[in-house]
Amino acid sequence: MHLYKDIRRKYNTTTINKIKQYSKCNRQTASLSASVTFLIKCRNIGIIPNFIHNTTKNTYNMFKANDKIPPNLLTSLKTHNYNFHLKLLKHLIQHKHKELHKNKITVTKTKETLQQVMDENDFSLLMESENHLHKTHNNNNKTRHVRKYEALLQKQREKLNIKHNNEWFSNNTSTVIPEDIQWLLSLEPKYALPTTKASFPLLNVIAESEECVQTLINKEDQENGRIKLVSLIDDHLQRTKLSIRDKIIIDTVGRIKQFLKQNKDILILNADKGGKTVAMYKNEYDTKMKNILRDMCINRRLKRDPTYNLQNKNNKLTEKLLKINIINVFEKKKNKLSTNTAVAPRIYGLPKIHKEGNPLRPICSSINSPTYELSKYIVDILKHLTKDSSYNMKDALDLKDRIKEVKIEEDEILLSFDVVSLFPSIPIHLALKTIAEKWDIIKTHTQIPKDLLIEILTLCIKESRYFMYDDKVYEQNKGLPMGSPV
Repeated sequence: MHLYKDIRRKYNTTTINKIKQYSKCNRQTASLSASVTFLIKCRNIGIIPNFIHNTTKNTYNMFKANDKIPPNLLTSLKTHNYNFHLKLLKHLIQHKHKELHKNKITVTKTKETLQQVMDENDFSLLMESENHLHKTHNNNNKTRHVRKYEALLQKQREKLNIKHNNEWFSNNTSTVIPEDIQWLLSLEPKYALPTTKASFPLLNVIAESEECVQTLINKEDQENGRIKLVSLIDDHLQRTKLSIRDKIIIDTVGRIKQFLKQNKDILILNADKGGKTVAMYKNEYDTKMKNILRDMCINRRLKRDPTYNLQNKNNKLTEKLLKINIINVFEKKKNKLSTNTAVAPRIYGLPKIHKEGNPLRPICSSINSPTYELSKYIVDILKHLTKDSSYNMKDALDLKDRIKEVKIEEDEILLSFDVVSLFPSIPIHLALKTIAEKWDIIKTHTQIPKDLLIEILTLCIKESRYFMYDDKVYEQNKGLPMGSPV
């Protein structure tokens, strides 16, 4: 305050008025900037601020209170009312943008004038003070508008019945996660998120669709498929209007990205059972995963990644199948038996939130690994070995159907056992020996020679027992490979 007293005493009225003008315009710039940001966020979501909504509130309520007005007319009125509000919002944003631009020009010019008429030290102190006041005013305006926006957004969520359900999200961290973020994260992994024209992955859709088209044998069918694909993509891109719910979801996706960027120590995972989404700390997850790898006592670190060599072996075996006419070129392409873009299998953990301490269940994903597609091809042959077995069950419903007629006596109990590390516990030599002994059954379902089938299986279940975690490659020393289709 002493600074401004000294300035009033030291400078004439014209300079004092210029300082007041600078200060006023500076505050207005902060207010306009926060207001424009608030209005743009409302427009992007399709939410109408209260002061705009109130402009036609009485008129709409008057029509709504009239019982003689048909419901379809009220619906039409509501739609026109909403569109009118959106136009008002658009024009208000344009107006405030112009005002903001004018204010910034005035601030710049006034600053230049003051620099010319004021002492260098006085000018520097004044700018320092004004910048501090501007920053404080700007932060206060931003906070106020953020609260207004959050209140409008929450009101809209309630209208759309967007609620967070604690049963579908488990926060295992001490960090407070906003409810709207928990709500979206609790949706199942395959939930289809809405896309805008800008975010629509056009090239990926075309590439993946072309892969599907290539599985069709007839060229005419392929062309018809491409024509339908182009029509579907065009229809989607022409659908410019998104619902408010879609816009809220897109906005929440952005908030999730921002939240995770600010909290890089948090991981979002699927629970092992129950379909829940789990938030846990990365260091806790990493410690548990490394303990699993250490406790398994069946892994050893590799100095080199064997993916490239295994990919070459896989492709050579595929060429053998092609040469002896077991498969043709079309089947080779359709089943993607050859690969030039293989990656190492990845191991990860799913938290068992139903158990104390939330231990992790290790899962190994072999998708896109060197022998993944060849393994799937072989599985189609080997599945005939267990198809009619009394010990083979499709799922829990199959088990239920089998035991529903079983009567348990008073001195009996029904037990279920869980095998720990099932695949690593099955000896490779026993698996290969069993398949060789069942050759009479297998040969009725394939033309692959016995020696070649055993060679393929050896590659798939013995040489491909490796995985990657934290950019380190591990080899499984015993048992069948985890995550392999075989």
